[in-house]
Amino acid sequence: MIKRRWKLSLWLVAIGALCGRLIIAQPPAKPSYYDTRERVAAVLTFEWQETQQVKVPPQLVRALNEMKLQRAQSSDAPPEAGKPIAEEVANAVFELSAYYTIERTPQRTCLRTQGQGVHLEQAKATDFLLSTETYFVGGTVIAVHRDYSSGRIASVDIAKGEDDVLGMGSPFGSLPPEWLVVYGGVSPFRLYGFKPENWRLISVSPEEWLFELSHQSQENAPKTRLHLNRHYQDALSRLEVHYPDGEVWTWRVLKYKRIEGIWFPSEVEFTVQGGRGYAGWARAVLVRSERTKSVELQIPEKTHVRDWRHLGRQVWDGASKGYKQTEWSEEFEKLLQPSSLPSNQRSKEPSASSNPKR
Repeated sequence: MIKRRWKLSLWLVAIGALCGRLIIAQPPAKPSYYDTRERVAAVLTFEWQETQQVKVPPQLVRALNEMKLQRAQSSDAPPEAGKPIAEEVANAVFELSAYYTIERTPQRTCLRTQGQGVHLEQAKATDFLLSTETYFVGGTVIAVHRDYSSGRIASVDIAKGEDDVLGMGSPFGSLPPEWLVVYGGVSPFRLYGFKPENWRLISVSPEEWLFELSHQSQENAPKTRLHLNRHYQDALSRLEVHYPDGEVWTWRVLKYKRIEGIWFPSEVEFTVQGGRGYAGWARAVLVRSERTKSVELQIPEKTHVRDWRHLGRQVWDGASKGYKQTEWSEEFEKLLQPSSLPSNQRSKEPSASSNPKR
């Protein structure tokens, strides 16, 4: 009993030190920010440049070749459509470039990505950059899809979760939730839509706090751990996601930068190992950080919309059917207005003179 009480006390002290004293003046039931870092990040723009090395596993090449062959045999496709991907592509290492821009205000967040892909048939990196564009407005997520040739908006996907879905990322596969935590200053305790009380303290030392997500204790669930650096105001130092098949995703912070009195990651190494044969390595460097002027989103009327809002969080849980096909209209425009946001999302921007220290 003594040990249990000691652990509980230590956990409460940790949560209080990391979160409780840093919540801004809002009703206690609905805090806007868990810590000062998150509050400062909510008005900043971060631009990252990343170099990646990826390896294509043999099983993926085989699966794609089987699909190409089946399609060629069951349709009027030209003969070249069934041309197999060369086996030497498997396990070849491709070096790619990517760019991430995260623009944040308390009302809206936008993450734009541009990156090379792998042209498997030609066994080389693509000459063009693949782009994604995702907006967060309160509990609403809007994924924008543009025509590659014209750059115009061709369609959008829209989903709605709780008041704040920043920790959940995009349900449309374009934005892993970890990116906003590692690169955008979102509190790691929001990851996957959880809250500080969902994390348990595993250990503490003069160097770091180590937390594990308690809701992932099932045998078939991934195990997620947060390492927070006590020398850099408890900033994230390592994020580990261990999947049941043995695959491990790891983000490790190599350097920090002080922005408006708060330490943020400025160089991050990402690795994927084990599991299904995928392997990858990336290093991202923060090349720009500044105050955000605005986050604009203008979608033309009549744009094709796949509306998933009625499914709620089921979309994040993997529901792939049931969207309503419609068009962009005044109804959707109202979602983008600050007055439509919950009160805890309409907080004022912190001034540059606000004290960021604990």
